[in-house]
This record gives sequence, C-alpha cells and structure tokens, in this order.
Amino acid sequence: MITLVTFGGIALQSVDLKKVVQLSPKEAELLALIATRATKLLRKERVLTEIWPDRSEKQARNALNTCLWEINKKLKAHQVSSEI
Repeated sequence: MITLVTFGGIALQSVDLKKVVQLSPKEAELLALIATRATKLLRKERVLTEIWPDRSEKQARNALNTCLWEINKKLKAHQVSSEI
C-alpha cells in the first residue's frame, strides 16, 4: 500500500515509510487531480484539458500515457506494488 504525501511537495510513500517515490511536476499534478476527485467520475478528456491545456488532443493523450508509464516505472523501481 502507498500513500500520497503532499507536505513539502508531492510524493508517493510506502506505508512502512521506508520507500519514497519522487514525482515530476506533471506526475504530481496528475496524481493530485485524481486524488482530489477519487469519489467522482473523472473523464480522460477533463484530465487532458486540465493538465495539458496547451497541447492538441493527440499530444495530450501521448503525454498522459507517458506520465502514467513513468509513474508505474518509478513504483516498480522502488518495489512499491501498485497499478494506476
């Protein structure tokens, strides 16, 4: 299990506090958006326009996929099991 830590920036931390996964600004922004709307439906189109408003839809979708891939890669590198 992991926790989203928002004190002093945004990072993912294991429950035992031994592993901390540092996030890029866009990764942090994406996870913060998802976390603040955890109980509500969040459409992909809204994520794209909120996180990457200056990009075309295709570029934003590619950026989203890359961002999710990077987060998963960082979690695996720190041996924190979770899938987004």
